[in-house]
Amino acid sequence: MHLLVRADASTQRGTGHVMRCLALAQAWQRQGGQVRFLLAERLVGLEKRLAAENVHLCYISDHIAVGSAADAAETIAHAQNLNAAWLVVDGYDFGVDYQQKVTLAGLPLLFVDDFGHCEDYSANLVLNQNVYASESLYSQRNSNTKLLLGCDYALLRAEFLPWVGWERETKPEAQKLLVTLGGSDANNQTLKVLQALAFVETPLAVTVLIGAANRHKNVLEETAIALQHKHQITFLQNTADIPALIAQADIAVSAGGTTNWELAFLGLPTLILIIAENQKGIAHTLQRLGVAHQLGWYEKVDAAGIGQALQAYLADHPKRQQMAQRGQELVDGFGAERVVAAMMQAVFIEDGHQLSLRPALPEDSKLYWHWANDHQVRANAFHSDPIPWDDHQRWFKNKLKSQRARLWLLYRAGEPIGQIRYDLTENDAAEISFSVASEGRGQGAGTRLLQYTRHLACAALGVRKVTGFVLQENQASSRAFEKAGFTCAKQEVIVHGKSCKQFEWMVTSDEKRY
Repeated sequence: MHLLVRADASTQRGTGHVMRCLALAQAWQRQGGQVRFLLAERLVGLEKRLAAENVHLCYISDHIAVGSAADAAETIAHAQNLNAAWLVVDGYDFGVDYQQKVTLAGLPLLFVDDFGHCEDYSANLVLNQNVYASESLYSQRNSNTKLLLGCDYALLRAEFLPWVGWERETKPEAQKLLVTLGGSDANNQTLKVLQALAFVETPLAVTVLIGAANRHKNVLEETAIALQHKHQITFLQNTADIPALIAQADIAVSAGGTTNWELAFLGLPTLILIIAENQKGIAHTLQRLGVAHQLGWYEKVDAAGIGQALQAYLADHPKRQQMAQRGQELVDGFGAERVVAAMMQAVFIEDGHQLSLRPALPEDSKLYWHWANDHQVRANAFHSDPIPWDDHQRWFKNKLKSQRARLWLLYRAGEPIGQIRYDLTENDAAEISFSVASEGRGQGAGTRLLQYTRHLACAALGVRKVTGFVLQENQASSRAFEKAGFTCAKQEVIVHGKSCKQFEWMVTSDEKRY
């Protein structure tokens, strides 16, 4: 379960490609995998951030041009040496030839795209998380290339997951402004936004986010001094608690990049300043959908125009409320998990039976509910009463976003046949709950669920032991544990007033992993 990411960041490129791949990396780690980034340029602030996320870093040789054949060859060599399950490539310098070289080398490739900049696509998966993404951008692609399109796949970092389900309360008048113009802001448009505050009469508490590659901090702080008599201005650089800052704000001024999915997810009304060509589609479409207001191309917008637009929205409670609602309807926070699910399911783990595994997603809720209320499943459960739909929905969403649980689905020939869940206990172990659909019973699906997920669960939850409790009369589950190599630690233990067997398994260094 190694993942290699080839992406770049610099003061000119910004950090958007790397930061959205970080979200994907975190989702991969959440499923028990490991991640390495292959970069072309060193940025100290970014290196620290990636290192803090337990991401390993390596670099392309200095003499190699980004996106060249030599770049592809060196990337392929890194992936092969790592025995990577997937290679992720994100950046506008990577084209048709690059994809073809990777796929011809037999490496599963996820190609992250924004506007169909290649004439042809041969990657296994093409991801375009943008609101305007459509199949028409990829009419020239291999028949085996699968498309992941739209905001259902928006890559939000792990710190946003606990905020799933949070609802914004829109204040009658906005008083807290968040300013975020990207990781580098090479043309220093943040300065223009600060100058716009001179045209805003309403006193504001302003938080200005400065990215890892931004070199304008001193100029910005000097400019802010002249505005402190009216507005309270705070600068933050390389901060990790972005969700809380977005949640606390009432309105934002942002560039038209990937940050917009974070702002939409938390329902923050946003004025978008377009500072790159690839941001135009995002800004225009979000305005059309009523999620944001686009200020226009940065060279054609002055400080007075930004200030006037901001002042108008501060008191427009109905408009900001509408923007908040539509934003949260657009992005649900599980985009990175959907991408990882597509990657995992694309890899068969037992070719003879065409079995595959993927993490559970919000759209699986009804399937889980039907399985949970199967008469045989209820008969073998600790609590046999049917589970109401509303109770199940709340439980399922909380499990998906929990840091203490992991859920996977097992597929045969593209159809789901079983599920397994691991819950972190207070004893530094993970407790197992699994079930097999009626059409998958008697074929070893339970055993395979246990075999294929136990290492992933231990890595994902940071434990070395997993345990399972089986009712004495449930012989099928007992056999599944035994065939999967579990030890019966206790022949009889009372759980929820019922007599059970307790099975255990511990990580060993010599056992084959999925």
